[in-house]
Amino acid sequence: MCTVTFIPRSGGVLMASNRDEVLLRSNAKAPEAYTLNGRKIVFPKDNKAGGTWIAIHENGHVMVLLNGAYNSYTRGTSYRRSRGLIFLDIFQEPDPLAQFERIDLDNIEPFSLVLWAGGRLHDLRWDGARKFKTEEDPALTHIWSSTALYSPQVRRQRELWFSEWLSARDIAHITIEDLTQFHTFGGNGADEENRLVMHLGTLLETISITTIDWMPDKAVMHYKDLVHDTDTFVALPVHNIL
Repeated sequence: MCTVTFIPRSGGVLMASNRDEVLLRSNAKAPEAYTLNGRKIVFPKDNKAGGTWIAIHENGHVMVLLNGAYNSYTRGTSYRRSRGLIFLDIFQEPDPLAQFERIDLDNIEPFSLVLWAGGRLHDLRWDGARKFKTEEDPALTHIWSSTALYSPQVRRQRELWFSEWLSARDIAHITIEDLTQFHTFGGNGADEENRLVMHLGTLLETISITTIDWMPDKAVMHYKDLVHDTDTFVALPVHNIL
């Protein structure tokens, strides 16, 4: 939920997400296919609230959640619904962009969504008071880091790490394994608080890495559970159902 990358490549796109969480929430269920709103959706499930932070829809949509919008904020004592469940409320609809526009987010903690749908890339944000929508260039690479956890300076440093990593590779042929390696080892290894697989004392650390290899006819999700040292791969045929 805290570091997301997007890479266009020959025949499809790659997306990945590092989930930085308190260890008490390290018991997420590995991804599998669920039926929501009559359609198959693949996602790992947070066992605490039942929501998720990354998913593939059988219609070819992919969406990823980050904590926070544009700036750091003071967390409230309680919220009406978890962001992971709001994620599913939005993503299970045939048009998640329209659903984001109409869904009631009053008393929902700030969040950002990266949405890949219909060949278009969207950056959707809720800052606790207003919604924002930006369309990004899907022909370019992108990296996002959580504003709730990382300062502007650290986010910029991560952009540089990503750019340097990309410059040493043929972007069109980067594989799901390559991107998983970047999300595992990217950054300054000595800087435990800000490298991609981060560790903040006993409070917070990266507990999983999820990578998606999207192609026009299918998408594959690779879920790397860093706490239990397990790997799960789930493939989902894409039917482009509108």
